[in-house]
Amino acid sequence: MPLELIKRVLRRVLRNKKDTLGYWLEKYLSEGKPTIIQIGANDGKTDDPLYQYVQKNENWQLLFVEPVGYLFDRLKKNYGSQERFEFENVGINSDGSPQPFYTIKKSEIYKENGLSEKFNQIGSFDKAHVVNLGGQLLGKDRVHAFIEEVQVSCLTLKQLLIRNNIKELDALLIDAEGYDWEILKQLDLKLYQPRIIFFEFTNLNEAEKLEAKVFLSPIYFLFRLGINLLCFSKETTDLSDLRHLKKSILT
Repeated sequence: MPLELIKRVLRRVLRNKKDTLGYWLEKYLSEGKPTIIQIGANDGKTDDPLYQYVQKNENWQLLFVEPVGYLFDRLKKNYGSQERFEFENVGINSDGSPQPFYTIKKSEIYKENGLSEKFNQIGSFDKAHVVNLGGQLLGKDRVHAFIEEVQVSCLTLKQLLIRNNIKELDALLIDAEGYDWEILKQLDLKLYQPRIIFFEFTNLNEAEKLEAKVFLSPIYFLFRLGINLLCFSKETTDLSDLRHLKKSILT
């Protein structure tokens, strides 16, 4: 194979790696014992951007947050018992009070209807969001028969950090199906400035997208990565490191 072709293939492989959350976590959180919080951890493994990197990086300290009971049980089983892992079976909302949470019914019911295990990933405090997303997959006429309301215990983000004695936060990852901004805006940026923030951006309405950009842009470089926003602390990141992502930067 010609040398130039080999170089081109290698550049493409590296470019594809840079389009993953795990690449950037490994790049910037390689030293010490960085703390990562994953809110909306689901079962920790199915289509999860973090799982394989957690296995490789044994210095990472992780707090996993998942409100749905049977998914929380799977989450703990998938990761197992290690001193570096903490788990919270709660949702994160604005006042810490219990709140209805809407999901597609658990997987045992899916099998009877020929549905995929991936339906486990549909869950939100916003019922309309579950109806919309589930309706795209099941059909608007069918989806209501599969929606289940469960009452979940909740904490505010501040309560979560205090309860788990989080003094420093290196990465905050949020996948809350349309509720991401409601969680993120609780972050006190005077006390915590994670090196990386990663959250689902596409499901926010236009007002929330603008609010999120205004909130983050003084302190973070903002990039679109698929349906998510990937944010790097300006204080600890050289923008030249991110040149591959410049085409997707938000201004």
